[in-house]
Amino acid sequence: FRGRVLNIHPALLPRHGGKGYYGDRVHRAVLAAGDEVTGCTVHYCDDRYDHGPVLIQARVPVMPGDDEHALAARVFTAE
Repeated sequence: FRGRVLNIHPALLPRHGGKGYYGDRVHRAVLAAGDEVTGCTVHYCDDRYDHGPVLIQARVPVMPGDDEHALAARVFTAE
């Protein structure tokens, strides 16, 4: 199915992608890294986790006081 399946990832790939990076784990990683911006990525899937040609990305600011749930809600809106 290479090149025929799309994925929406809740971060700006290639940052915070790969095996084990899904759901709140991604948002916790963004916060732990101190990133000021995150977002979401739509990309074609290939045989590697969160890899493949990127179609589009949307940027979402990380706000002071965010926890993974508040950040996830804003990223979800962008998705």
